[in-house]
Amino acid sequence: MNLSTLVPAGLVGPQGTGGTSGTSGSSTGTHGTSGTTGTSGTSGANGTSGTTGTSGTTGTSGVNGTSGVNGTSGVNGANGTSGVNGTSGVNGTSGVNGANGTSGTTGTSGTSGANGANGTSGVNGTSGVNGANGTSGVNGTSGTTGTSGTTGTSGTTGTSGQAGGIRYNFSTTTTDADPGAGIIAYNNSTIGSVTFLYIDNVDQLSNNQTAWYATWDDSTTTGARGIVTVSSRDTGTIVNNFQVTGAVVVGSGYYKIPVTYINGTLPSNGALLVVQFSRTGDTGTNGTSGTTGTSGTTGTSGVNGTSGTSGAGGGGSSYFIVTGYAGNSLTLGLDHAGDYIRTTSATPVTITVPPQSSVVWVDNTEIMFEQAGAGQITLTTGAGVTINSSESLKTEKQYSVVAIKRTSSNVWTFFGERELV
Repeated sequence: MNLSTLVPAGLVGPQGTGGTSGTSGSSTGTHGTSGTTGTSGTSGANGTSGTTGTSGTTGTSGVNGTSGVNGTSGVNGANGTSGVNGTSGVNGTSGVNGANGTSGTTGTSGTSGANGANGTSGVNGTSGVNGANGTSGVNGTSGTTGTSGTTGTSGTTGTSGQAGGIRYNFSTTTTDADPGAGIIAYNNSTIGSVTFLYIDNVDQLSNNQTAWYATWDDSTTTGARGIVTVSSRDTGTIVNNFQVTGAVVVGSGYYKIPVTYINGTLPSNGALLVVQFSRTGDTGTNGTSGTTGTSGTTGTSGVNGTSGTSGAGGGGSSYFIVTGYAGNSLTLGLDHAGDYIRTTSATPVTITVPPQSSVVWVDNTEIMFEQAGAGQITLTTGAGVTINSSESLKTEKQYSVVAIKRTSSNVWTFFGERELV
C-alpha cells in the first residue's frame, strides 16, 4: 500500500525566493540558478521567474533553469477517522522557451497544473462507548388518598335455626307400645289427663337416648323428679311441660315416663318437636331440731258459750263443705281440708296430695270427693307421700264417693267406692 496516500497533505509552504539574474555572456548569458522551491504545500506555488539578464550579444537562449527543489513535507496531520487523501495533482509542464531575439525575453512560466480531485471521504469511525447511566431521579411525592367508596347494602337476614333440644316427631296414638323410631306419644288424647309419655329409644337423628332417659328419675325428690319440656322445633314455642313423678319404665324399644300435666295443648299428629329435661335437685338432709321453747303461762278460762239449738230430728248438717271443681288437674291445699269436692269434668281428673313440707296438714284431716262428671278421678302422691288403699287409687264410676284421711305425717288412707284391682 502507498503510505503517502494515507497521510494528509502538509500545509502550503512559503513561496521560494526569486533566482538572481544570470550575468550576460558574451554570446549567451547563463541562466540564473533556479530559486529554491518552497516547502511543499498541497501543490507549492511556482517560484517567480528570474529577472531577465542583460542582453548579450545575442547569444542563444539560455536553457531553462532547473526546477526548484521541492520544499520539505509539511508536518503530518493528526490521525483521525479522515478519509484517504486524494492523489496529488500533476505538475504543469514547463513553459516553452521564448524565441531567440536580440535580447530574447524569457518565456513566461507555465501555468500551474490543476489541483487533483479531492479524495473520497474516509469511512466513519466506530461509535464511542456509551456513557455511564446517570443516577436515578428522586421519587416523586405520593398522591393524595382517594375518597372511600360508599358502603354496600346489607345482605338479607338468614332464616332462623331450629330450636335446641333432642328432636322427635309427635304421634297422637295413645297405645302403650313403641311409638316408632324418633317418635314421642302420650297415653291420653286429653292433654290434662296425660300420665305417661311413650318415647322411642332413638331420636330423629337415630341417636340412642336410653342413657339420658334413665337419668330422668334419679332425683331423690321422688314426687317431682324433674320437668320434661316439649317445644316446637320450628318456632321454639313451648308446647307442653310435664312433671316426672315416679321411676321410668323400660319397655321394648321405648321408655315409659310417669308424669303429671303442667300446661300446654296437645300437639298435632306428625308435629316437629324437641324435648328437654330439667332435673330436680336432690332432697336436702333434715336440719337439726330446734330447742323446745319454754311453756307460756296458762291463760284464764273463757266464758262458756251459749248452748246451740237442737238439730232437727233425723240428722244434723254435714261437716263437709261442698265445693265444685271443673278442671282436670288439682293439687290439694290446706283450704281443701274438710271439703266435699265434686268434680264435673267429662274427661279424667288427677288429684295430687302434696307432702307435709309443702302443706302443713293437721292431724286427722279428711277430704271427700264425688265423681259427679264422666271423668274418672285418680289420686297421685307428692314427694314422700304414701296413700294406703285396699283397691286402686281411682273412683269406680260416675257418682262414686271416696275420701282420704291423714293418719300420720305424709301417710293417708283412701276409702270409698274405688275401682277394683
